[in-house]
Amino acid sequence: MKEIILRRVVDKEGRITIPKSMRTQLSIQGSDQVAMVYEQESIIMRKYDSHFDVKEERTCFMTGIVSKDHRHFSGDIVLSKEGAIWLLDEIQSYWIKVGI
Repeated sequence: MKEIILRRVVDKEGRITIPKSMRTQLSIQGSDQVAMVYEQESIIMRKYDSHFDVKEERTCFMTGIVSKDHRHFSGDIVLSKEGAIWLLDEIQSYWIKVGI
């Protein structure tokens, strides 16, 4: 994939304009949806296609295990089932220690 670097200003509402050349290249038209993924200090944006809407692999915050089955929570927290149980146990242990 060819890397193209363009600078755009974010307006007061948090919007940016996708240059026409990129919209044309990606076949993005007026009412199309785009998908954005935050990954390693970058935002990856692509045309959204529900037919190919596959889950992204994510790393569990607690276990470090990478999988497509992890849950994404607010604050960009990604947890596996095991990680969620581990975190819940730690939270409950803390509450018991401080008497809550």
